[in-house]
Amino acid sequence: MMLKLKDIAQEAGVSISTVSRALSPDTKDKVKSSTKTQIDYAIQKLGNESHQSFISSTKDELSVGIILASSNKTFAHEYFAEMLNPLIYEFYKSNCEIKYVLAQASLSENMFLDAIQNRTVSGAVIMGRIDMELLKFFKSNIPHLVYTGVNYVGQNTDEVICNGYEAIKTLFNHFISIGYETIGYIGSTGNNSILKNDYQRFDSYKASLKNYSMNMNNDFIVHSSDTIADGHIAMNKMIKRNKLPQAIICTSDSIAMGVINALYNAGISVPNDIAIAGVDNLNLSQFLTPPLTTVNVPKDELSRIAINMLLDKIRNNRTNNIRVDIPCELIIRKSCGYIQKK
Repeated sequence: MMLKLKDIAQEAGVSISTVSRALSPDTKDKVKSSTKTQIDYAIQKLGNESHQSFISSTKDELSVGIILASSNKTFAHEYFAEMLNPLIYEFYKSNCEIKYVLAQASLSENMFLDAIQNRTVSGAVIMGRIDMELLKFFKSNIPHLVYTGVNYVGQNTDEVICNGYEAIKTLFNHFISIGYETIGYIGSTGNNSILKNDYQRFDSYKASLKNYSMNMNNDFIVHSSDTIADGHIAMNKMIKRNKLPQAIICTSDSIAMGVINALYNAGISVPNDIAIAGVDNLNLSQFLTPPLTTVNVPKDELSRIAINMLLDKIRNNRTNNIRVDIPCELIIRKSCGYIQKK
């Protein structure tokens, strides 16, 4: 059964035009947040029930897929939830039939692999920190692939990247410009990871320390997975060491949200006692207390370019690989302490 905009509208209890506006980067801000949440839930429910999502208006379409290859995240994760809507919208606008929207962490391994092998598509967009062996599996079962995210994967794959290495470097330089002399790090350190691209942001942090002739202090470094809960746990570990840096770089806004909550519970003021910054510029980050300094990852632009590259590969049978780097942008808010110091 083919899922169309009217199916999403019916499930969400809204009009088709409202769904279209909510999925469009140009008009989504005009739709109430509560309505967008209803639509998000409808898309997720319909996708989970059938393990596929068809959004189409004509019979002459390319069949495509959207894959979240992370082993521990679903489309309920804050970042990927914000990536999904523009991807669906751009595919819809290009008259593509979305044959599946799959999150590895939502399915058993066999179900996930079978879904990809048994549903033929012309190409797919992949997100998430991806195991290189899994990438090889995708390449053997999907004719054309484009990866989009903040970490390079290489492996002769088309990529649209907002460089995570540069994002951490940008935050480090910003903290130095404010005058902080000790800067900590909470995020993936690449420890015990089979993901070849899982250490790039930590490498950037270490390179920045070296660039400013600063010693690495392990008390100021905590490994954390990319969730709010893990950020909270990681910050509590650092607090128990009874030695805090003046500022902390979190490798995602989700981690930063958990960090700020842990500091609040411990009676430690942000930014008066410690400065915090993240990466992603999630919609929620501007509404935190205090609002979060972050590096913007332009999700609409990543989606648009990734899909244009994928359609180019499919329609022109392009064999050479392309990597597009989108510059990161620093968003200064109160959590970094810049405004107070200024």
